[in-house]
Amino acid sequence: MLKWINSVLPEDAGVVKNFSTDWNSGVILSALLNYCDPELMPNWRELDKSNGLENCREAMRVANEKYGIPMVVSPEDLSNKHIDELSGMTYFSYFLKHEGPGWYATLNWVRKNVPEEDVQNFKSDWNDGLVLCGLVNAVGGDCSDWKDMDRDDKINNCHKGIIRTFIFFNCEKRLYLSTYHLTPFKTLLLESLHKFYPVKGFKICRLWG
Repeated sequence: MLKWINSVLPEDAGVVKNFSTDWNSGVILSALLNYCDPELMPNWRELDKSNGLENCREAMRVANEKYGIPMVVSPEDLSNKHIDELSGMTYFSYFLKHEGPGWYATLNWVRKNVPEEDVQNFKSDWNDGLVLCGLVNAVGGDCSDWKDMDRDDKINNCHKGIIRTFIFFNCEKRLYLSTYHLTPFKTLLLESLHKFYPVKGFKICRLWG
């Protein structure tokens, strides 16, 4: 989850290393909300980090009213340096859950980069390999022939997309063919997409898990 968060946040937000002290100022949460909807918290860069309680209170209020994110922790908890990691992780997991704000924001990013495919989910719409290959091509990888692929040749399409992802990002092979081919999956793929975000000069390429 941290990999996904760091990939979607702008570089000037800094690197998030935990689910406790890094969130105390409320700035990172505000930046995350701004990623989910650019109209939310547009002034997050101007927030006073020393005013953590008020920043957390406002950001959590927006998250609750806009996305129904439950306050499983309080603003007082989130702004406290002694908040335990598990509590923070539980709260932020609501952003990445199925049909959560992060889920939709990432889906919209995929749809923007592969408009030819009507991508509605992170499961069956990826089974034929075309969305993955189209995404590799969109970010500059060698997959320009993806539109000519046989949609029924699912295994070869998925194989090509995965291999070209490894080549382009120079990453360790950690996703297996079955991940994309005919196997339902949600968070694994959603978190894996952090490799594709065109931010930080592609320095976000890290291992899956």
